[in-house]
Amino acid sequence: MKNTLLLILFLVSISGLSQNEVKCGDAISVSKGTLADTSSVSPRMKLESVTSLVVGATGELALLTEDGNFRMTYSIGKVKVIAVENQQLTFQVIEKLGVITINGVERSNFKTDALVQFTEYKYDKPALIETKWPSGAVKESGYMLCDQKMGEWKEYHENGAAKTSYRTDKNGSIEGVYTEYHANGTKAVQGEYRYGKKTGLWTEYYDNGEINAQGYYYDGKKSGKWIEHDASGKKVKRKYDAG
Repeated sequence: MKNTLLLILFLVSISGLSQNEVKCGDAISVSKGTLADTSSVSPRMKLESVTSLVVGATGELALLTEDGNFRMTYSIGKVKVIAVENQQLTFQVIEKLGVITINGVERSNFKTDALVQFTEYKYDKPALIETKWPSGAVKESGYMLCDQKMGEWKEYHENGAAKTSYRTDKNGSIEGVYTEYHANGTKAVQGEYRYGKKTGLWTEYYDNGEINAQGYYYDGKKSGKWIEHDASGKKVKRKYDAG
């Protein structure tokens, strides 16, 4: 729980549209045009071409400098589209960016006819997600951000016993030591994930504690010699090619 809270605090510290929202991934779309007024509250942007943007789209508004193959952008605000009409966007400025103050006076970056660029992004904030068994008992719980699992996740058997807990990386993939338990509390699986793939020595156990299978994974695939049991329970040795 402590590590989960530290993760959430970290996510909060890199704020997006508000104190607890972050930018998700790459740009969705980019639109160019010019500012139609000097408002830094609800600026309007004349578009160079027809847009498919809709009310509610969010992103960053930036001053744009273009000279041949050279382009430079200077973000001046996180904004939300509140109107789309006649090839013109009207924004609500949620947060000013690149604010410059001279002699105690804020210099406005919102100037009529300035060449600007609106880059649409998706923003999200951490949300606790729980799935449940038909009985109502918790099956899985953890935080989601930008449609990905983040931080520590826990899974439970229908009887309420812990099944596993694991951590995810920034891509939502399992990372690190992984241990799974049977419903009676005995160990079921133990191994390690690296970059979302099984790696190194993995061991599978019967619910009485005896080893069912053991061997190595390489890049997510069984590799080399494995000791396993067939359907009759007989111990067999198998060799796998991870290539």
